[in-house]
Amino acid sequence: PEGELYATVRAEGRIVRLPDKNKDGVADEVVTFADGIESVHGIAFRDNQVYAASERELLRLEDTDGDGVADKREVLADDLPYPGVHSTRTIRFGPDGKLYLASGSSCNACAEQDERRAAISIYSVDGKFERVLAKGIRNAVGIAFHPDTGELWATNNGRDGAGENEPPENIYKVKDGGNYGWPYCYGIREPDPTMNPPQGVCDTID
Repeated sequence: PEGELYATVRAEGRIVRLPDKNKDGVADEVVTFADGIESVHGIAFRDNQVYAASERELLRLEDTDGDGVADKREVLADDLPYPGVHSTRTIRFGPDGKLYLASGSSCNACAEQDERRAAISIYSVDGKFERVLAKGIRNAVGIAFHPDTGELWATNNGRDGAGENEPPENIYKVKDGGNYGWPYCYGIREPDPTMNPPQGVCDTID
């Protein structure tokens, strides 16, 4: 909100600020805003607070004294889907003020036990899980809301081990209640032969 660029450094468990006071397009320095957040990935902003998601936790951070470093930290949720193959947790605030969180699958191709995996879920601003918005998205690392229409769009990283050109990677316009096929289908309603999809299930995929 103050016009500075923030980034997460997953391997170091840090959130950093990259100030550019002289506006030359190059960061003047790299400042640690918060650290000690294992595998931190997702980041979002609301009311001068920084929300961050690690593999296990959803946090709210705040710089209350204006020195550019977070001095207030709240763990809003500590039960994000864990562990698994995909450890990134991408977060965005929607036009409705809710927090949207994408969690990848726990495996390459399998039937998940936790409905929040391979899905995009809705959380309250205080970190309470409300419901799954859409499922069957193996690993949506990139999600964004259209600035005019408010529509949610998501990338998808498809399964591995099916060949050099299969499956194709997809971009979805995400619908409330949508099912996008994983693990039984990929591409455009294409059955995954290794998963023995139920008859006709791919025909119903959004």
